[in-house]
Amino acid sequence: MSKRAHEDETEPPTIMSNAGLQLSLSRGSSEASSSPAAEMSKRAHVSDSPLAGTPDLEESRSVPHFVLTSEPVSFSRVTSIDELDKRVLQLQNQKLYEALSMNKDHIAELRTQIVNAEKRQANDDELLCVVNRYWNQMDEDCMVLVERFETDVAEEVSASTESFLRELASWDKEDVSKKLEERVYFSKRIISRLLSAFDRLLMRQDRLRDLLGQGGAGDQYLDAENRQMKEGEAETGHELVQRLRKELAEVVGENSKLHFRNNSLHERQHTASLKIKELEDACQAATEKAAEWQAKFEDADYKWNQAQHNLRRLDLRLSGLIEQKKTLEEEMAVYKAESAADEHKDKAAMLGGISSKKFNDMAAELEEARELANTRLNELERLQRRHEEKTREAARLAMQLRETPESVIVESPPYKSLLAQFNILYNEVIHLREQLDESRSMLLSIRQAHAKQLDTVEKNETVIMERMRQEMLDLEESLSQQKKASEKLEMEYDLATAHCDQEENIKSEMRSLISTLQTQNKQSKAEVVRLRRKCKELTTQLDMMRVDTSNTDMELAKTQSTLVETTNILIKQDEPSLEVLAQHNQQMVKLVADLRRKLDLPVPPEQTARLPNAASLTPEMLEFIDKQLEPVHIIYVLVNDLMKLGAATCLPKESPDPGSRIWASLLIELTQLRQAIGRLFAVLPPLESDNCIKPSLQDSMSEEGNKMLMRLTRMECEQYSQSVYRRDWAVNRLCLDLSIMQRKLQQVQEQVQMTSQLYATAQQQEEMLVKEMEVTEQAFGEAQEQNARLVETLREKEDAHLKQMTDLIKSTQAVRMLREEKRLCEDRDRLTQAKVEALSRAVQKQEEKEKLLLTNLGRLEREASLRQQAQEAFKRKSVENQQVAEDLRVTVQKYLSQLKDAQGTVQEKVSSYERAQFRQQRLQEELVSLRRKVDRLKRIEQSSNADEVILAEIQDYKELLTCPTCKTNRKDAILTKCFHVFCLQCLKTRYETRNRKCPRCNALFGANDYHRIYLT
Repeated sequence: MSKRAHEDETEPPTIMSNAGLQLSLSRGSSEASSSPAAEMSKRAHVSDSPLAGTPDLEESRSVPHFVLTSEPVSFSRVTSIDELDKRVLQLQNQKLYEALSMNKDHIAELRTQIVNAEKRQANDDELLCVVNRYWNQMDEDCMVLVERFETDVAEEVSASTESFLRELASWDKEDVSKKLEERVYFSKRIISRLLSAFDRLLMRQDRLRDLLGQGGAGDQYLDAENRQMKEGEAETGHELVQRLRKELAEVVGENSKLHFRNNSLHERQHTASLKIKELEDACQAATEKAAEWQAKFEDADYKWNQAQHNLRRLDLRLSGLIEQKKTLEEEMAVYKAESAADEHKDKAAMLGGISSKKFNDMAAELEEARELANTRLNELERLQRRHEEKTREAARLAMQLRETPESVIVESPPYKSLLAQFNILYNEVIHLREQLDESRSMLLSIRQAHAKQLDTVEKNETVIMERMRQEMLDLEESLSQQKKASEKLEMEYDLATAHCDQEENIKSEMRSLISTLQTQNKQSKAEVVRLRRKCKELTTQLDMMRVDTSNTDMELAKTQSTLVETTNILIKQDEPSLEVLAQHNQQMVKLVADLRRKLDLPVPPEQTARLPNAASLTPEMLEFIDKQLEPVHIIYVLVNDLMKLGAATCLPKESPDPGSRIWASLLIELTQLRQAIGRLFAVLPPLESDNCIKPSLQDSMSEEGNKMLMRLTRMECEQYSQSVYRRDWAVNRLCLDLSIMQRKLQQVQEQVQMTSQLYATAQQQEEMLVKEMEVTEQAFGEAQEQNARLVETLREKEDAHLKQMTDLIKSTQAVRMLREEKRLCEDRDRLTQAKVEALSRAVQKQEEKEKLLLTNLGRLEREASLRQQAQEAFKRKSVENQQVAEDLRVTVQKYLSQLKDAQGTVQEKVSSYERAQFRQQRLQEELVSLRRKVDRLKRIEQSSNADEVILAEIQDYKELLTCPTCKTNRKDAILTKCFHVFCLQCLKTRYETRNRKCPRCNALFGANDYHRIYLT
C-alpha cells in the first residue's frame, strides 16, 4: 500500500492525448497536487534547491502575498526527445546558476564570520595583554612596598615577572589552570607579606605607645619634689592624668576592635567580590547561550523564508495550472458542442462513437483529477496554517528571548538568590554605617582628648628622644656586627662558586666522554646490523641448497620407479615395421653413449658388442628407455649445477654446518645413481638373448604373412616388400608362385602354431627374469637400509659412550663435593646441638612468661570479641543503609528510564499515528478511484456492444504499458536491481537529478542498472 501511495504522490493523471500538453500538464499537476508527506520528506531538498530565495525578515513575518519574483520555467509543446533533452538541460543549467549564486553568498557570509572571529581573537589578546600588564604592575608595586620592610625579595620578583603571553602560548590546556593558580598564589603571598609587615608596624606603634605611658609615669616620680611644693596643682594634675590614661586605654581598645572589625569586613568584601565574579562569569555564559539561541533562531528564520519562497513558487505554478485547466475546460466545452452537433449527422460511424466515449472517459478522469487536486489543496492549506502558527510561535519565543519580561526575571531562582544576597549585604551595610557614625563620634571625643594630651606629650618627648638615641647607638653596633657576618658569608659564597666552576669543568669532560662512547656504541650497532644481514643472506643460500637437494631426491625417486616400470613394459611387444625399429635402435645407442659420456662411465667393448642391433629391441622398449633417460639427464644437469654451487661457496669438507652435510648427501646420491645406471646396462645383455629368439619367430611370421598378402594384390606385396628388412633372402622368396603358396598353406599354419607356443614360453621366461630383477632390487634396497641403520646405531653408541664418560666425571666431582658438604654438616650439627640446649633453657623461661601472657590475652580477646560484635552490628546497619540507598537510587533511575521510554514511545506513537492518518487519506483516495474504475468496468460488462468492451480492454492494456511515474510515455526501460519497468526518460531524469531510487520499492540503482527494452 505504501508503494501505491508513493505512486499517487508522484504520478498525477494525464488529461489530453497530445504529448506536449500531457508533459506540461503532468509536471505541473505533479508539483501542484503533491501530498504534504512528500513535501515534508523532501523539505531538505527544497530548502537546498537553487530556486529557493532569501527574502527579508519583515516580509517573512508579514502576511504572505504570493507575488511572482521570477518567471517559472515552463515547457511548451515538444516534438522530439532531443528538444525535450535541450529543455531539461536549460532548466538544469538555470538551477545550477542559482545554486552557484547561493554558494557565493554563503562563502561571503563565512568570510565575514572569519573576519569577526579574527577581530574577536585580537580583542581577546589585547585584553590579556592589559590584564597581564596591570597584574605585573601590581606585583611590582607590592614588592616595592615589601622591600621597604624586608630585603630578601629581589630573586622572587625576577622569577615572577616573565613574559606571560609567551608562556601562555607554550602551555597546554591542562597546564593553564595550574600555572595561573601558581601566579595567583604568588601575588597572594606578596600581599600577605605586605599585610604582615603592616601588622608589625601597628604592633610597634602599640609598643611605643605603651613605652610613652611608662615614660609619663617615670616623669611623675622624678617631679615628686615639685609636686610636694605644689600640692593643690599636683592633685588636680594626677586626677587628670589618671582620667586621660583610662580614656587612652579605652580608645586603644576601641581602635583594636575597629581594626579587627575592618579586617573581617575586608574578608567579607573579598568573598562577596569573588561571588560577584562567579555570577558575572555565569552571566557571560548565559549571554553566550543567548547568542547561540539567537543564531539558531536566525537559521530557523532563514529556512522558514526559503520554505515561504518555495510555497510562493508552488502557488504560482498552481495558479498557472488552474488557468491551463480553465482553458482546457473551455476547449472541452467547444469540443463537446461540436461533437453534439455532429452526432446527429453520422451516428452509424464508429469513430464518432469512440470519440464521444473517449470524451466521457476524459470528463470522468478530469473530475477525478479535480477532486484529487482539491484534496491536495486542502492539505496544503492545512500545512500552511500549521506553518504560520509555528512561525508565530517562533517569533513570540524570539521576542521573549530578546526582551524577557520582569515577571520571568523576578521568578527565576538566580534572581531570587541574588536578591537574598543583596538583602544580606544591604543589612550589613546599614549596620556598618551605624558603626561608622559611632566611630566618628568617638573620634571627635578622642581628638578633643588628644589635644589636651599634646601638652603632656611634648613635655615627655625630650626624655623619650634621649632614650631613642641610646637605642640607635645599640642598633648601630648590632648592625656593624651583622655586616661583619655578611662579609664572612660573601667569602664563603666566593669559595663555593669556585668549587662549582671546577665541578662544571669536570661535568663538561664527562659529557665529552659520554658522547664518544655513544658514537662508539652506534658504530658497534651498525656492525651488528651488517653481520645480521650477512647471516640472513647465508640462511637464504642454505634454503636454496636445501630446495635443490629436495628436487634431486624427487628425481632419484622417479628414476627408481621408472626402472621398475621398464621390466613390465618389455613383456608387451608387438610387430612394428623394421624401419621404425632401426631408427629407435640408433637413438638408443646414441642416448646410451651420451649418458655414459656425461656420467663419466667407460664404454667397454664387450658391452658395445652386446648392444642390441636394429632388430633386437622393440620400438616400445626404445620409446620407454628414451622417456626414462630424460629425467636421468635432468638429474645430471642438476648435479653439475650443485657441483658448481659447492665450488663457488667453497665450503670445507669437514665443516659442521648444514651446507657441508647437504653437499656430502648429494655426492652419496650421485654415486648411488651411477650404480643404478650400471645395473641397468648389466640387465640389457640377458634381454638381448631373448630378443635374438624373437626375430627368428618374427621372420617366419612375417614370411607367411607376406605370402598371404600376395594373394590379394601384387601391388600391395611390392609396397610391403620395400618396407620389409633390407636383406637379400627376403627378395628371392617374394617371386614364388601362388600355386606353391597354396600347397604350403597348411604347413604354414602348423608352423604358426609352433611359433605361438615358442612365443608364449619366451614371455614366461621374460616374466621370470623381471621378477628376479625386482627381488634383487628389493634385496639391494634392504641391504642399503640395513647399512644406514648400522651406521646410525654406531653413531648412537659412540654418543652414548661419550655421555657416559662425561656423566662419570661429573659424578666423581659430585662425590667430592658431597663429602666436603658432609664434613661441614657435621660441624653445623655440633653447633646446632649446643644452640638447641641453650634454646631449651630459654624456652622454659618463655613458657612461664607465655602462661601469664595467655591469661592476659584471654581477657583481651573477650574484650575484643565484645567490641567486634558491636562493630559487626554497626557494619550491618551501615550495609543495610547502603543497600536501602542503592535500592532507592536504582528505583529512581528505573523510574527515570521508564519516563524517558514513555516519552519516546509517545513521540513514536504520535508520529506513527500521523503517518497512518496520511496513509489512510491516500488509501481512501485510491479506494475512490478504484471504485470508479469498477463502476466503469461494470457498465462496460453490462453493455451489449462488443466494440466498447474491446476499446475498454485496449485502454486497460495501454494503461498497463504506460509508465506509472509520468503516465505519458511507454514502458521501454527496466531496472536490473528490482526488475520494475518504467520509461527511459523518467529513469534518466531521476539519475541526473540524483534521485537514484526505484519509484516503486525505493531500491538504489546506478548508471549500469537500467536498460532499454522493446515491448511488441
